[in-house]
Amino acid sequence: MNKNDNQLPSHPLSVTRNEALFLDDSLTLMIENSPETQHVRPMRPISPVTGGGVPAPMELIQKIGKAVLYTCNINNINKEYLMYVDEFELLILREVCFSHVKYGAEMVGFNLKRKIHECLLSKDLKLEQELNEILWNIDRSREIYKKQELTDAQIPDEEIDKVRKSVDQILKDIDDNTSWKS
Repeated sequence: MNKNDNQLPSHPLSVTRNEALFLDDSLTLMIENSPETQHVRPMRPISPVTGGGVPAPMELIQKIGKAVLYTCNINNINKEYLMYVDEFELLILREVCFSHVKYGAEMVGFNLKRKIHECLLSKDLKLEQELNEILWNIDRSREIYKKQELTDAQIPDEEIDKVRKSVDQILKDIDDNTSWKS
């Protein structure tokens, strides 16, 4: 299956000069031995000793290369390069970002890991937190009503409607954010 067939949404990822250089040093080009057999191998040898890099497709290598060129240009000192990457590319980048890695004085591993997880998980985390808040409010409301010796059948309709609307909105958000994954 061609990666473009899914039309995965792109995630904006902004990188500094040191982050771009680190990523460029940490990736190696995936190449096909022959198009008929579809055997893919890394361009550089990969071993725990040489640290040859994580294999990446040409498109990602080119995106990182543009980030290097942009951020190393004298006219772009201290500017970040904004690139758009899909989920698969983010997962590849995640593999090279060890949180303890520094490039110069910059904590590139930690910074990149945070940015990548922000792209991958921020929407899910937001929805999860909203759902947890609704569930907590439901439990809290029940506690209040129990103290007032009200049964579930006696809870005011406006409270039930408010919870139902919140849950409906979260379910809609979940559907909106996950429909492209299937």
